[in-house]
Amino acid sequence: RSLIEGKPSWWRRWKSPGSRQSQPVGWKFTLVLSVHREAIPEKMQARVFWQEKGAPLLEFELVQAAAQGNVEDEKQVIFLRTILPFELETLDSEYQRRIASRMFKQATELMPFLEFHVTQVFPDFRASAPALRSLIREKRENPVDPARSEVDELARVYGFPSLEAIPDPILCYAGRGHGPATGVEHLYSASEESYPFLGSLGGIVAAIQAVSAATGRTRLLPS
Repeated sequence: RSLIEGKPSWWRRWKSPGSRQSQPVGWKFTLVLSVHREAIPEKMQARVFWQEKGAPLLEFELVQAAAQGNVEDEKQVIFLRTILPFELETLDSEYQRRIASRMFKQATELMPFLEFHVTQVFPDFRASAPALRSLIREKRENPVDPARSEVDELARVYGFPSLEAIPDPILCYAGRGHGPATGVEHLYSASEESYPFLGSLGGIVAAIQAVSAATGRTRLLPS
């Protein structure tokens, strides 16, 4: 089912492909690793981007576990991110498992001995294919067992039934963008979708424009 079903008509018109000036081109796929602090190479920056020829971009973001509400400050949290194409193939669990495995392997190549310091992976993609097939069979035979339904974290977190079901915050856009406009008076939008070519700044620019329009200070709007 589409997420826009049941929404007001203005919402459907605004989100329809024919009326938008920006289109989803991909979505952010993230793995979270909890590791011992000694796994982090000296002088490694809090955010690192890595890309090999012909391969997708891989982003590393380092965060202290204490900042995530974990009192075990000897731990470090690593967010591994890449962008998957906005295609049906990327919704397949086995496709996602292969991507996750490659991301983890690349991380171990850039951070020696990382695999020996990992204490937790979320979502955990490391279940074997035979085990997953067995899990699926058991879930079909006993669908009300809550304990079994939590086993395959990858499918639970990224098991979107359709491209339309992918949450807006993890979508990546391309195109001119629609600015802060939503088609409804006094209702504005400020996100990366507003001006895709500006990246993360697109939402900031749209927010400034929205405030300018709402307060009547049109001189703040770009000419």
